[in-house]
Amino acid sequence: MDGNLSGEDLTSEDDINGSSAHGAVAPGQDVYRFDGSLHAFTYDGASVAVKLDGDWAHVGQRPDYVLTITGTGSYASYAFDVTDNLQPHYGITSEDNISGTHAEGAVRNGTDAYLLNGDLEAFSFKGEIAVKQNGQWAHVGQLPESTSGSDDNNNGTSDLRLGYNARKRSHNKGTAFENFGDFSAGWESREGRVEQNSTDFSDPSDDAGCATLISDGNNDRVEMVNRLDSENFAYRDPSMAVRLRGTSNETLRVELAAGDGSEYQVTTRYLSEKHGWVRIGLGPSTWSGTPDLADINELSISCYTGGKSCEIDIDDIRTTPKRDNGAVLFVFDDGNESDYTVAYDMMSDRGMAGSSAVIPRVVGNSGKLSQSQIDEMDSNGWSWPSHPQRGSPSGGLGSIPADEAEQEMRDNKQWVLDNTSGRGANTLVWPFGDFNEDSMNIAGEYYDLSFGGGASTANGIVTEASWIPRVNTDSVENSLEALEQAYKTETVCVLMAHGLGGSRLPESDFRRLLDKAEQRNLDVLTTAEFAAEQS
Repeated sequence: MDGNLSGEDLTSEDDINGSSAHGAVAPGQDVYRFDGSLHAFTYDGASVAVKLDGDWAHVGQRPDYVLTITGTGSYASYAFDVTDNLQPHYGITSEDNISGTHAEGAVRNGTDAYLLNGDLEAFSFKGEIAVKQNGQWAHVGQLPESTSGSDDNNNGTSDLRLGYNARKRSHNKGTAFENFGDFSAGWESREGRVEQNSTDFSDPSDDAGCATLISDGNNDRVEMVNRLDSENFAYRDPSMAVRLRGTSNETLRVELAAGDGSEYQVTTRYLSEKHGWVRIGLGPSTWSGTPDLADINELSISCYTGGKSCEIDIDDIRTTPKRDNGAVLFVFDDGNESDYTVAYDMMSDRGMAGSSAVIPRVVGNSGKLSQSQIDEMDSNGWSWPSHPQRGSPSGGLGSIPADEAEQEMRDNKQWVLDNTSGRGANTLVWPFGDFNEDSMNIAGEYYDLSFGGGASTANGIVTEASWIPRVNTDSVENSLEALEQAYKTETVCVLMAHGLGGSRLPESDFRRLLDKAEQRNLDVLTTAEFAAEQS
């Protein structure tokens, strides 16, 4: 090269002799400064990337392009071919392989990056990914600008489905604790009646039948109970399948009592007959005292019926391993501008990222997120769960025909993939917390996790992918208590907010929630990260 030549951060392997230099670099960077022109450059090795004044320097056989493949779902596999000079760049693991100008690999919640010359000739994949070439969306096959889920016969076209039913898959997780095959094993009624029923929860089906808690209309309350022998739930999270029949809505209460019964953990869950069979995790809603989860002596299941007739089927109590640490998700509904002006600003200062459930039709409206704000948040790790809320709502997805609900899901998921990195596109926030059996089953085809109401923490390993409970931040005291419960029981607190800075969640209260999460050292997850933990 011409002119003066000097180096920065060089090692003993690097040497400058007049206007020439030679050296070696492992993962890392050598920097040189010089006047004049670069006349010649040669190198040996698998991969180097050279920039001149910040722009790619086209020297020797240095590849011209960086191809990045980012996983936006729980798992995706891919394969592609280029015309010339394919090399690994970063993120490449033992699951990834390069053979000449062909590469194939797999990506989860991360990025595989390759260097290449020439053209991208073919690209196929299975799962959910976002592909960029030199920072711009790579139009691979017949994909839109950001790629999406596919079926087993994917040839570059997108079906938006996961390729499996996440709901059914989640139902099979864990170890059976009680299948009600031997109904005499400890269960009795305190109020109302409890009977064995030949109907069985179908995922997984064990043909053992279920228990049915019955109100004949003469009871204000029904309850069934099992006295346990110091059962240890300190390291495992329980869940169970339930179904409400004979009335539209009821609230179920499940109590785990320790010691002499004066200290207990309570899970409450709103049930609807239109849900059909649904699994609920028994994360805490409230406590009395400080129950020792390693010494649970009674499990009770009850419902205040107010004298109504109804039946509640109970089946398939299972347990799953706990997380190593409690966690929290901050999920903001409707894409309000305060997601950016308040939440993004305050969370970024703490190195946290959240999840914004955007309504596509209102993006750019007054008081709502703009596309440029979405882009900035997206570049800093935020997730974008689908939130298919219609313009003239007559309820949510559980109140419209199944084919319409599916189309709403498809349209919203496609918008997320087209207008963001796709991070979180495999997750859903139920509009109005409204869903039914059909929409839950459909959601399992498109989303790894779907979030609704529930007012309790969630288990770390989800056994009902189509209904993750959330805690409403309209009550900051309840939300602070839920964070404490997540900490003490190593469960996951999903906080729901509808705008910040107003009366529903003042900035000062939001700061209290962030402080609590930090004080308790909770893992702060996005919906995409929580979904990735389920794979």
